[in-house]
Amino acid sequence: MEKYAIVAVHDAAPKYLNKIIKIDEFLGKQGIDDFSYLVIPRYHGQESQEITEHEAFAEIMRGTGQELVLHGLTHMNLFLEDEFFTNYDNARQKLIEGKKIFKECFGHSPKGFIPPMWTISKAALTAVGDGGFKYTSSNKYFYDLRDKIRLRSTLVVRGNVMIVPSTFNTIFRRRPLVEVALHPKDTLPKRRLLKMLLNFLRRRGYDFLSYKSFLEKI
Repeated sequence: MEKYAIVAVHDAAPKYLNKIIKIDEFLGKQGIDDFSYLVIPRYHGQESQEITEHEAFAEIMRGTGQELVLHGLTHMNLFLEDEFFTNYDNARQKLIEGKKIFKECFGHSPKGFIPPMWTISKAALTAVGDGGFKYTSSNKYFYDLRDKIRLRSTLVVRGNVMIVPSTFNTIFRRRPLVEVALHPKDTLPKRRLLKMLLNFLRRRGYDFLSYKSFLEKI
């Protein structure tokens, strides 16, 4: 059975640019050269954090050569993220605005959309598909929106205040698709744990790749 580990750096925003550069270097040293950055167009709703206002951010993110993915619009909440747990029209409007900012910054539209905290309503999921996105993900499934199919996935998340779910126990479910979520706020202090996790997956035959590359394999 082929096994894949999608590596995604969440919360890519100007605020965390210096940490993102270090994460990029760290992953390179671990032999991971294909992963995804999840970009927040207007971090916490702050105009000063809109990605179009930071030329260096756009240049560095493009220069990584990695996939850039739309990650909500503002990602306002930490403990209860409901930005896309909403009705169709509200979700559609946020997606339109997010795509517009994204395209203005990077020169192309995103192929994928990952909702903040993987929280999305059924109506919002429909809006994502209608918005021309090729894929998305929830807390349980990866959605191939081209063919309207879903695949069960396992999330591995390390956060400042929670582990959702616990890092190693989850992997023992032996599902063929794992999503490894790294966050700028908590990644660098936990390098040793991350190296253990990546080596754990590598020894068990998981191939590391981006969302885009995974989509090309199914």
